[in-house]
Amino acid sequence: MSEGDTADRLQQAAALHQARRLDEAAGLYGAILAAEPRHVAALHMLGMLEGDRGRHAEAESLLGRALQAEPRSAIAAMRRGVALHGLGRLEKAVASFERALAINRDLAEAWHGLGLALLDLRGPQAAIPCYARTLALSPGEPAVLVNRANALRRLGQFDESLVWFDRGLAARLDYAEAHYNRALALQDQRRVDDAIPAYRRALALKPGLVDAWNNIGIVLLGIGGLDEAACASDHLAALSPMHPDVDRSRLILFLHREPADRRFYERAVAAAKRRAPAEALPALGNDQDPYRRLRVGFLSSDFHFHPVARNVRALFEHRDRQTFDYLCYAHERRRDAFSDWYRSQAMAWRPIQALSDRKVAALVRRDCVDVLVLLAGNFDRNRPAVAAWRAAPVQVSMYDAGTSGIPEMDYFIGDPILTPAGGKEPFVETPVRVPILYNHIAKNGPPVRMRHPGADGAVAFGSFNNPNKLTPVILGLWGQILERLPNARLLLKYKDDYARAWLREKVLGEIGGGTDLARRIDFIAADEDEDRHLVRHADVDIALDSHPFSGATTSFDALWMGVPVVTLLGGTFLSRMTASHLIPLGLSDLVASTPEEYASIAVDLALDRGRLASLRSSLRDRLLASPLMDGAAHARNFEALLRRLWRRWASETSSPA
Repeated sequence: MSEGDTADRLQQAAALHQARRLDEAAGLYGAILAAEPRHVAALHMLGMLEGDRGRHAEAESLLGRALQAEPRSAIAAMRRGVALHGLGRLEKAVASFERALAINRDLAEAWHGLGLALLDLRGPQAAIPCYARTLALSPGEPAVLVNRANALRRLGQFDESLVWFDRGLAARLDYAEAHYNRALALQDQRRVDDAIPAYRRALALKPGLVDAWNNIGIVLLGIGGLDEAACASDHLAALSPMHPDVDRSRLILFLHREPADRRFYERAVAAAKRRAPAEALPALGNDQDPYRRLRVGFLSSDFHFHPVARNVRALFEHRDRQTFDYLCYAHERRRDAFSDWYRSQAMAWRPIQALSDRKVAALVRRDCVDVLVLLAGNFDRNRPAVAAWRAAPVQVSMYDAGTSGIPEMDYFIGDPILTPAGGKEPFVETPVRVPILYNHIAKNGPPVRMRHPGADGAVAFGSFNNPNKLTPVILGLWGQILERLPNARLLLKYKDDYARAWLREKVLGEIGGGTDLARRIDFIAADEDEDRHLVRHADVDIALDSHPFSGATTSFDALWMGVPVVTLLGGTFLSRMTASHLIPLGLSDLVASTPEEYASIAVDLALDRGRLASLRSSLRDRLLASPLMDGAAHARNFEALLRRLWRRWASETSSPA
């Protein structure tokens, strides 16, 4: 091929590339390279094209060859960095971007790419200076403005992040991803009434934005808009059937809308089968010594101020540091004092939000983790599917809604109440049991304050449960209780959700009883800090639990503040959480086995003012003396369980076939 022919083909290929006729352009670049394998421009342009197609391995190889032929090409080094980032090879990506900047310090794209790679490798604090440098070189670039806003959001600097999102939208109003990410920042601040229109604007501009469908569904579910959340889940499933959150959203919706019986198990198993890995990773090589020091990995998106992190904290505080190493695999969503504390306590802190499930499993294997504890798998941004890759010899589910459905998940941690021997709830995992701990750090909370009843001595019931747990059945029972106690009141509170008129109307409609009952229901719309929220319990005499999704932290908070809780025991883990608080406290008489008994227990307790006063004054002392708040004992029990499971694996693995 003559030099003139090569130049013509290169020009023609570039035009096709620009016109997005990528297959034709690739063919021409390939023809040039067949004749001249070291042609720098063809290597470079084909590498960029493959990167545009998302074929990062091919792009990285081609751009590497281009750099061998022309080591001073800043553009090739920059684009190779993009490809390496796409492959998850973050340290090499950073090195490639830095190589580009060593050649040309004013290459704005390289600064931006370096920021994106550092965001995933070292976190948002490392990325922000790179975005600032990019904007100094290329002011007003919408994508960079939005990425800087996202980094600030991840640091918890929500107000400042919104300023940068607004700058990005001022530069490009039809930028769907900017509206979407701005909605995330609003959601992080619980400004859901502002977040929902922002999600809808993003979807109007780009109906195929699958993550926006997922997140608006999460927001709607969180405020009790179950029908709209189901519609969003349907859109997500139609657009992206294999999106990692499709099955999760449908399972969680099911838990709120239906009794969580065997049908949940069947759905979870079907979802796990649909998403099972097509290949297996190599056999694990962990040392099978049953008595050696163990590495325990905790995988969660909730290493921040969250009920899961609050409960797990005791395991870290009281762990046997001579026998166990604890590592954290964090799908980071926000950073606060809690996440900083976990970072300081863990032997290793691994951010995983940029990694696929397979790559997370490979990372866990490289760390030689012996036991992997997957926390609250079906909730939030948790990653139970990592277990499907057999990331560790022993894999344990803890604080989940029910079975993961994943055959490689070995055990499900419950207790004798949550997962009773002979219970009917099915699990793929083998249930194992340790006494459960709840929020032991609440010992620093405000003192109990007794409610002063009005002149008529009327009792005040209350529920601070998430309204998405309030099913028609339980709301109907509350209506019956109020009808049987003509002077009783009902106080409902959950953050600021009851500021929404449609939610108040929905609750009133399902409680029934007309205007008379409605006048005796107080909606509190106040998103208060923890201490003020706890003090609010002084306005309540008796807490009424939700069903079939019972309270956990909500019920503990009530008991800690001296408020007895009436619960309806079901046949599933989720419906037995409040019972797992009450029974160890000697309060099994507050646990109903039928709806009728639930209403009767609440009414009888309201009428027995002497017993009610005695409970209110003694509940905190009962808690303090109970296993529910013994963090050290909980850690010892947990470690003994892990050791037992490890010895079982070592014995089974070393046994002859």
